[in-house]
Amino acid sequence: MKKNYQLVTLFIIGCLSIINVSAQHCATDEYHSYRLRQYPNLIQSIQDNEAYYRNYISQLTNHKTQDENIKVIPMVVHVVHDGIPKDPSVDDSISAEQVISQIEVLNQDMRKQQGTRGFGAGVDYRIEFALASKDPNGSPTNGITYTASSLADHQIYDQNLKNLIKWDQTKYFNVWLVKSIIGGASGGLVLGYATFPTSGYPTDDGVVIRSDCWGTIGIAGGPGGDNKYGRTATHEIGHWLNLMHTFTQPDGCGTTNCNTSGDNVCDTPPSYTQNFGSNNRQNTCIIDNPDLPDNTQNYMDYVNDLYTNMFTQGQYNRTISALNNPNIYQRKMWDESNLQATGTGKYGKSKADFWASNKTLCVGGTTKFIEYSRGQCSYFEWSFPGGTPTTSNSANPTVVYNTPGKYSVSLKVGNLNDTSAVYTRTDFITVTDAKQTLPFHEGFEDYANFPKDGWFIENQDEANQATSRTWESWQYESGFAQSSACVRMPFYFYASYNHNDFLTSPTFDLTNTPNPKLSFSWAYSPLIYDNYSSSPKSETLIYSDTLTIEVSTDCGASWSPVWKKGGYQLATVPQDQITYNTLFNQLTANKWDSTFINLTPYGNQASMQVRFKTTNGFGNNLYLDDIKLVNDTTLFRDDLIAQARLKLTPNPIQEKTLLYLDLPTQSAVEIVVTDVLGREVWKESTTTWGAGIHNRSIGFPEAAGLYNVRVLVNGHNYNLKAIKTN
Repeated sequence: MKKNYQLVTLFIIGCLSIINVSAQHCATDEYHSYRLRQYPNLIQSIQDNEAYYRNYISQLTNHKTQDENIKVIPMVVHVVHDGIPKDPSVDDSISAEQVISQIEVLNQDMRKQQGTRGFGAGVDYRIEFALASKDPNGSPTNGITYTASSLADHQIYDQNLKNLIKWDQTKYFNVWLVKSIIGGASGGLVLGYATFPTSGYPTDDGVVIRSDCWGTIGIAGGPGGDNKYGRTATHEIGHWLNLMHTFTQPDGCGTTNCNTSGDNVCDTPPSYTQNFGSNNRQNTCIIDNPDLPDNTQNYMDYVNDLYTNMFTQGQYNRTISALNNPNIYQRKMWDESNLQATGTGKYGKSKADFWASNKTLCVGGTTKFIEYSRGQCSYFEWSFPGGTPTTSNSANPTVVYNTPGKYSVSLKVGNLNDTSAVYTRTDFITVTDAKQTLPFHEGFEDYANFPKDGWFIENQDEANQATSRTWESWQYESGFAQSSACVRMPFYFYASYNHNDFLTSPTFDLTNTPNPKLSFSWAYSPLIYDNYSSSPKSETLIYSDTLTIEVSTDCGASWSPVWKKGGYQLATVPQDQITYNTLFNQLTANKWDSTFINLTPYGNQASMQVRFKTTNGFGNNLYLDDIKLVNDTTLFRDDLIAQARLKLTPNPIQEKTLLYLDLPTQSAVEIVVTDVLGREVWKESTTTWGAGIHNRSIGFPEAAGLYNVRVLVNGHNYNLKAIKTN
């Protein structure tokens, strides 16, 4: 993706013959070069646009945009079909419902809407697309036109299609849907193409897409069925919004100046070429700093609809600079006067939709509702049966639930034109009243009933059922201490970067419990990955995930982090044994680690919850087991290690390696040594050790290798790794 945008307008004209065109591709670059040959004066317009963009981003602080208003883009969809009667299942004259289904996808993607496939790791684009309700003559319309023509079989250089039917392109965003698109000089099967924003020659402005690549119902799916979620349109309209591909052809990784190289966006990592098909692990360019893997989740790559789910902040800034540029005609579309003329925004239809910050609460819990209404709504009428308040007219109200049960939520919205839109989510909020007391232990052995009563999972991208992953019961590997089950977060299969998933504990009553301590065990190895089948060869990169432990004393309204590790720090195997290109599994005893967290600051609370928060880095599977909460005044692992009170010295093992243990109080101690396969090779049974410093000889086999030394102090596990070199 690294080439200067001011130069690409000239360069691409001479390099079409060496562009590697896929059997299915976006022809925007190809059409752009054709446009420049027809209208050479556009080069100056594009250079002026780039200069405006660079000035715009230079005025931003920490890449935060100065423009947070939602912009509504009026649009018209022209369905151009061949008019030949045929089986409706393959008819290219698609239904209005299929057209509208794509508008929904666009708005979910642009708004990063929770509870939909558009909820990705990127940013809320704060752009809304609306079908016009007034045509150029001011007459009512649904924003869709149908025209029978042989031009339904379209060749991208043929301007007759756009001359056949179009509405004023300074007021409406025009989209043409056709039966087929054939590429120009490079040939190939084209899914769609778009124009970039310029200050001149708007008569060809807009997007052309195959009808079977538009929307999510009807004939949607495209060649091979990979385009059934509406992301071809999101990609092409991204071009129309001033975005380029995040990959580069044909000049490789480009330069280190990300402001004038590639897509001119600094937070989209450089990629040597497009990533067709699935969401790949690869890092084809290492010129970025920090060095990041290819962003194959980005809408502007060629990855199929199943996997793409994000725009970046830098891409948003680039789009907003174009929409704010007074010399670019698209800017006029979202002006108040044009919204009124086209019957869009608050002058068009309204639509209600919403989500909640927390859907599972304990009694007395609080959640904030987030509205995703369409049509610049100014009227909100919420209904919260079982909640306090029971109704609200705020856009994003906060509600308390004091009684156990399942509760539905309704929202009615309105704007200047329409006050009839209502949406209800049935049994949307779950409230529980069960409380646990200490001591507490969860080993996840009852895997058939995971999560058990009181535990719950929050999966923020749950709508992406085909690609989403979250906490799951796992009985196919040994749990901690060779138990029969544990739980895992399958990062290895979870391609959506930076998503958070939460496993939340039951609510605990800590009244008269001044010294709560949390312990748990985990197994993890980050992933070092090389895709040597790629061209050029991928550069090695570590894919790291993160585990954070958080505590709440207000039924989940707020959370405080108490422990956090990721990457090498989270690993429970030595760095020289980090998994390389492969799945982390085969959970022998020496692959587990344990820790204790002092929760005394949260003691004596009437209500406390703990949640295990994961942040996905597309790395390797994380396993969790043996969660305990106790009331204890003794020091635990974090204190012992931080104060060097528990260690093997020296390590790697020598003839006189000793276990050093400084006990604050008299304790029951057991020591077990296991080999890499989890087999016990030495043991000192439980005995009582007095308070103070102990140096104990440990029995290690003569064979070199990795060993695990498990020390149990008053029933609490500590695992130390020992290396024997000879």
